Amino acid sequence: MNASGDLDISDSLVITGNGIDQTIIDGGGLDRVFDVFPSGPITFNLSNLTVQNGDVRTADISSGGGIYLFTDVTATVTNVRVRNNFAQARAGIEAQGPLTITDSEISNNQSIAPSKVDGGGLFVGNSLTANRISVLNNSVTGEGGGIHVNVSAGVTATITNSEISGNSATIVATEGGFGGGIGSTGNDGTINLTNVTISGNTVQSNGGGIYAISPTGGVINLTNVTIANNTANSNGGGIFRSSGTVSLRNTLVALNNAAVAPDINGTVSGNNNLVGNGAGLGGISNGVNGNLVGVTPQIGPLANNGGTTLTHALLSGSPAINAGSNVGCPAADQRGTARPQGPFCDIGAFELIPDSTPPDTTITANPPNPSNSANASFSFTGSDNLTSP
Repeated sequence: MNASGDLDISDSLVITGNGIDQTIIDGGGLDRVFDVFPSGPITFNLSNLTVQNGDVRTADISSGGGIYLFTDVTATVTNVRVRNNFAQARAGIEAQGPLTITDSEISNNQSIAPSKVDGGGLFVGNSLTANRISVLNNSVTGEGGGIHVNVSAGVTATITNSEISGNSATIVATEGGFGGGIGSTGNDGTINLTNVTISGNTVQSNGGGIYAISPTGGVINLTNVTIANNTANSNGGGIFRSSGTVSLRNTLVALNNAAVAPDINGTVSGNNNLVGNGAGLGGISNGVNGNLVGVTPQIGPLANNGGTTLTHALLSGSPAINAGSNVGCPAADQRGTARPQGPFCDIGAFELIPDSTPPDTTITANPPNPSNSANASFSFTGSDNLTSP
């Protein structure tokens, strides 16, 4: 370890804290916190702690402000909060080797540079398995405010049961401002998102939620994803797709904002999706393959609806209820609620649990108090609504 700067790790190591609020490793704004850079293959396991206040904006190697993971490092991160780190690029975590991250938060990290850079919260350069993570309020001058994925052909980055919200990407030196939630310029591999909420991310150019550009064949698969309330100053408030393949299944893209194509800009494919505004959208049409285009989703605000990450609840009467396909539908939603609750899966990351309470009823006699008759007739009325838990 380097006592005057970052914590230099060159051999396999396991670090286990007493909890994210009890064990805090603070860089003090002096240097990167963890620099995991071995001479050969190692493993690095980090759990139950917080990594914060790393800063490499003025260092010779100016990326990976919180945690830098070299190509030879296979890392496992569990119940870790990575917050308030700074770098010229890839401020929170830079993973050049395989990374498994679970039950963790990457928040309020900032990549600030005089030219376009990538990855405000998390940079993925190799295989990724992420489950129940929250990527919140990170920023970048360039692309990928929350996450930037750039992996080789044959490599897969998978994110499930997670929230990506409040991240931003700004223009610098007339470049960038792409992919507030996720950026993927140069990605040749496969990105799989299942039961993920992408909400409230902003960009000064294109792709408020997702920016997809891969001239050499990268693939993005979205299954039961909710993309809502994202903003792009130019094109594609929800998704901006320029090249590569973007496939949607049971995915909700609505209530996003942009000067052009508020929800999706570009051609995508898929079935049983809900797109609120079809302007700029190609590849899917209303009423074909179970797709709903040009409809109001009727969802609630981003909130704690159960589980470990925030979601947009489906409201009573939402057209997304029972409108998904059971083929390829995950066994549970983002919160862990079993799917389907009705005959078919719901569209989006949230599965509505039907209200199981008895309906309100009114019973009246006709005629009232029929004392002189052996028989009496009654009228019955009842009503019930589907409500979120």
